[in-house]
Amino acid sequence: MDFAIATELFPEEYGYRSNTYLRMEPELDLVQVIQQLHASLDPRTVFACYGKIVGQHLPIKALQLFVADQKFTWGRHNGIELVRHIKTESDTLKIHYYLSVPLSPIQLTLLNHIEALILQPFNNALKYQQVSNQAMFDALTGLGNRYYLKKVIHTSIARAQRKQGHVSLIVLDLDKFKQLNDKFGHIVGDNVLASFATLINDSIRDTDQAFRIGGDEFVVITEGGHPRQA
Repeated sequence: MDFAIATELFPEEYGYRSNTYLRMEPELDLVQVIQQLHASLDPRTVFACYGKIVGQHLPIKALQLFVADQKFTWGRHNGIELVRHIKTESDTLKIHYYLSVPLSPIQLTLLNHIEALILQPFNNALKYQQVSNQAMFDALTGLGNRYYLKKVIHTSIARAQRKQGHVSLIVLDLDKFKQLNDKFGHIVGDNVLASFATLINDSIRDTDQAFRIGGDEFVVITEGGHPRQA
């Protein structure tokens, strides 16, 4: 079904002819909207695409959405705030819209239909992101795993070569960790590993990356700076 958007703020300002508004904007191609939203499996890209679509056809200047511990934004967050709730199979998404002017009834109807189109591609992207993270991050510590380390090393070296910079690799382990595990059990051992991972994250810069590559072995990659001269 195709929809058209009124160019004025309130429908009462329109004249009527055969129950149709006299002045209309170009029709919105919903098939094209669906194709655009399904073009990526990155949730931030999907959300940004959705923002561009509603921004082109409605007086919406910005969007904001919180899902779990992630924040998705598009545009500049000023203007009239409109909070909308979109129900999914397992949750309810709360989207904050920032408008230049209030929406007319026909614009609200159009927004309802566009909102329904984002659910599937956005949920698909979130699930894909979750699976990808599980493949690259250690479940116990939340640090990158051995597979992710290999990818980051290649990227860091390539970046250092382009900028004539430096890459440092710091390898860490826990002394007598096996004895601790044998004496106190794996639950205590897991708590120690998780605490050590938190200590590493709290000690490195935002630009550094930490990994657990197996057992009690950890690696930190740092970029920039100059190696000390002997």
